Amino acid sequence: TRLLSPTEQPEAVQAGLGEDLRALVLISLGTAALWTGRSADAERDLEEALALSRRIGRPLLELGSLSHLALAAGARSPAVAEQRSREAIMLAEANGWHNDPLVAIAHAVRGVARLWRGRLDEAEELIALAERGIRAERYPPAAVMLLAARGRLELVRGRYDASIAAFHAAERAGEMLASPHAVGSRARGHLLAQRPEQAPRI
Repeated sequence: TRLLSPTEQPEAVQAGLGEDLRALVLISLGTAALWTGRSADAERDLEEALALSRRIGRPLLELGSLSHLALAAGARSPAVAEQRSREAIMLAEANGWHNDPLVAIAHAVRGVARLWRGRLDEAEELIALAERGIRAERYPPAAVMLLAARGRLELVRGRYDASIAAFHAAERAGEMLASPHAVGSRARGHLLAQRPEQAPRI
């Protein structure tokens, strides 16, 4: 096989680097859209990033695309969100990235899906896994979803103080987003409906 000449090598390197950067930019655009509540735009950019990452063989970029796609699809299609989160977890396990924060996002999405199905023990296990890797200052959209899920789980379990604390934390995380999440007021409504004397003012 003929080696690239010195004049050809920089072009080849630049082409490869260009595709890596394009995938990274698409992921950044998708996550920015998530921060501002534009889920449809986020899914479009992240789907393009996913296809490109797979084509150029960049599994870490693929993981970033899958995890954020799972988060973006959550409101539109829980089934799609769970499929993408499952793909992300399998990819991470295949590469030994068990503790990557991107995997925590996938665990959070699966935990929420289990919670809505009433599979509380499975939901609690997945939410606990996600809590180890998600930090509100780094992944506000994921943190809002995760903390709200924790609040709902604690509410169903009858642990009202823990539920209120989780919803408070979700509200604070939501303040980092351009499109705020009204989880605090929803929590108050849930708690008042369940047990009025247990619902402190938020």
